[in-house]
Amino acid sequence: MAAIGNLLNLKPILYYRGEELDAIKKVRGIKNAKNAMIEAIQHDLDNTFKDLPTIISVAYSGDYNKGMEWKEMVQKAFPNHEITCDELPVSVVCHVGPDTFVVGIIADTQV
Repeated sequence: MAAIGNLLNLKPILYYRGEELDAIKKVRGIKNAKNAMIEAIQHDLDNTFKDLPTIISVAYSGDYNKGMEWKEMVQKAFPNHEITCDELPVSVVCHVGPDTFVVGIIADTQV
């Protein structure tokens, strides 16, 4: 099955919340995957975290320059938010592989 996904350039969009990890959609190509993640973050900012102070955090594996491009893309989509950026740890990369991109929301729920 993974070989077919690679052949079709399918990228799963995974959504992790609490203790649940769901594949919410599959798209073709990394550009579409990044756009889908930005749409998901926008949805959560508009709904789940609507009235909470938030920080958006991005992460990547592999090439530093690609990671910085990812951060810039997210910053452009959310110009009024603080964006943090980190490289994924080896303990994660060994499962997801190189050229993985992540985005998430850190919310202050104590407000």
